[in-house]
This record gives sequence, C-alpha cells and structure tokens, in this order.
Amino acid sequence: MTGPDVRLASALETMRRSFDESFATPQRSERAEAEEFLGLSIAGDPFALRTRAISGIEAGLRIVALPVKTSELLGIAGIRGRLIPIYSLALLLGYTAPVAEERWVILAGAEPPLGFAFSEFEGFLRVPQEAGARGEGRGARSGPSALAPVETVQVEGVIRHVLPVPSLIEATKARAWHGTRPGEEDS
Repeated sequence: MTGPDVRLASALETMRRSFDESFATPQRSERAEAEEFLGLSIAGDPFALRTRAISGIEAGLRIVALPVKTSELLGIAGIRGRLIPIYSLALLLGYTAPVAEERWVILAGAEPPLGFAFSEFEGFLRVPQEAGARGEGRGARSGPSALAPVETVQVEGVIRHVLPVPSLIEATKARAWHGTRPGEEDS
C-alpha cells in the first residue's frame, strides 16, 4: 500500500472501531438521569408519588358508595370495564376528613388495581437523580406509621413527602381483609 492508501485504511479502521465501540458502551440519556413523580397535595400538605409505582390516573369518576364500616373506602368505580375499589388517600394517611372533593384517582397495585382518591393534583414532576428522593426519617405528619412517608423530594423550592405506594397498597389490603386500620398490628 502506498502513503494515501495506508492513511485511508487507517482512517477506515478508526471509524470502524469507533462505530463498533458505540454499541458496546451504554447510552446515557437525560430521561434516565431524572425520576418522575406526580405532585399532589392533601389539606395543603405537598406530597409526591413515583410514577413507576402507579398504573394510571383518572379524574371525575363516578364513585358509588357501598354500605361498609370502613370510612376510607369511598366506594367502587367502573374503570376500563372493571369495578375498582376507591379509597380516600387523605383518610388512609390519617387526616380526619378530606377538605375538598376528591376528584382525582390514581390506580396502583397488581390486577385488579386499587384506586386512591385525592383532591389536588399539581402536575408531573421530574427530579434530577442527584437531587432525588432523600430519606428523612418518618414523615412530618402524624398518621399511621406504616404509611408515614420516609423520603422527601424538593422541586422548585417545595419539599414534598414521597408516599410509599407499596406500603399504602399493603396496608389498605390488610384493612380490607383483616379489619385492621393502616399501621395497626394484627392481634
């Protein structure tokens, strides 16, 4: 090979190696570097829910009350052809009563999901992972200990308690099946 051919072959080999290496290293994406939350408030207290922990959000559902002793159970609603139990998020968290109509419902849990109603939806939040959820001990609210938020996120200067959706589901099912209040031990 002559001088120009050697340089061309070397340049092609460098480009080929660079191309192959681009598939060998994982791509970094900005979406992977942020965690997504739903922002909501209950009685003026700011909260957040991880979007990966829920399966949907609905608004303005017709909730049909049931004759039950459980005050947290608001009733059932038809969602996508299924009857879903809808619980008051405010009552589950230990608030004495919702301060406004709970028109928003998040769906969470395995099939069939549970619905958790709240009144104030504040939007979708993206939190950079370096500023992500931090453990802060038990939450600032007095409420059932099993449901007390243990993490917070700060978005636009507002510190929000991150609701533990898996604990919320577990405590709600325990209440429904065993008659215990969220956070109470079975005796």
